[in-house]
Amino acid sequence: MVVLPAGRFTMGLTKPEIFAGDPDREMIAQWQLPQHKVQIAKPFAVGQYEITISEWTACFKDGACNGPPSITNAVIKKQPPEKTAIYDISWIDAVNYAGWLSKKTGQAYRLLTEAEWEYAARAGSTTLYPWGDDVGQGNVACSTCGAFTPPPVIGAFKPNSFGLYDTVGGVPEWVQDCFHADY
Repeated sequence: MVVLPAGRFTMGLTKPEIFAGDPDREMIAQWQLPQHKVQIAKPFAVGQYEITISEWTACFKDGACNGPPSITNAVIKKQPPEKTAIYDISWIDAVNYAGWLSKKTGQAYRLLTEAEWEYAARAGSTTLYPWGDDVGQGNVACSTCGAFTPPPVIGAFKPNSFGLYDTVGGVPEWVQDCFHADY
């Protein structure tokens, strides 16, 4: 876990025109408007890496998580389960994992709010990505930037300035909040 400081940031997409011409991404970009200031009132902790297949398997074996994770792609790619991010889980699965982890450790765990997640992912940046406005090469796992697609190996790319890995690309993230189409 990494403890992030309290702080203020601008939430939302900075450059919606970047997605012009791609109807799916244009629609998603509209969900991130208008930009607005958000205050994170107190420090909070977040996992430094994605949850792995091995971690998920422990939850499954304890009867708290639904179904064993699919390790087919990891096995095919010869990626070890302790280094391979879990993917294709539901929101309820993610909530159940946090509940199991809380019970197992005696600490309180939950999904981040959307604002906390964006604050953590941005890590103080004001650009589209934590490293700038261009996705570039070798920065992230995505289908359009020359890198592999899920299941990614955790920590394969440089961390953001908060020391968090894999906050862009790779596997989708679940947050605690309910979805809404705008702010």
